[in-house]
Amino acid sequence: MSSIKELLLNLNIVANNLSLYEQAFTHKSYHHVRPNKPHYEMLEFLGDSLLNLQTSLYIFKNIDAKNEGNATILRSQIVSSVSFAKISDKLQLSKYLKVAKGSEEILNNTKIKADILESLTAAIYLDQDRKTFEDFVKKILHSLVKKQSKKVIKDPKSEFQEIIQSFSKSSIKYITKKTDKFFESELIWDNKIYGHGKGNSIKEAELEAAKKSLKKLKKEFDLEK
Repeated sequence: MSSIKELLLNLNIVANNLSLYEQAFTHKSYHHVRPNKPHYEMLEFLGDSLLNLQTSLYIFKNIDAKNEGNATILRSQIVSSVSFAKISDKLQLSKYLKVAKGSEEILNNTKIKADILESLTAAIYLDQDRKTFEDFVKKILHSLVKKQSKKVIKDPKSEFQEIIQSFSKSSIKYITKKTDKFFESELIWDNKIYGHGKGNSIKEAELEAAKKSLKKLKKEFDLEK
């Protein structure tokens, strides 16, 4: 395990409270062995929200996503364990993580890699001034957002409609009802139920129905890339 000071030096960060960063790299398994060492889970909780917000702000201010659906899809591609784990690997964060002896296998876990990026983000936010925090976020996120935004991003509802309209004049509509727990939506195409979706809102339910219908359509007509 390497020194956290080495990492901070590489990130051009001078710690005001080094214990925050030590906590950010202390796994729960290590805390069980050394109870006096707080683990990173609360920092991870805060960091997750911070990265979600910062990604949303950057998309809102800098990316022409056309509509809320595209912006949501783009954000979901960035704010994910897989994307965060890749950033974590690039920064080699796993080598700074303290885990209990015999638990070293978790260092290769995608979720753990994402967790420590989130906890580090929270530590920097709490310890540094606004500019230093924003510089760090820019370093880890902005190029990834730009890269993802250059791909063709369409919300499933729009993509499904475009494909259907390319070969059919049959109408598409959504029938959505509220149940006790959530909303349920049916995508109707050619007067037949083509897909179902559930969600906490009408928009979520219809989006889920469109996603499933799009997947079915691509498989049915061999449109998978």
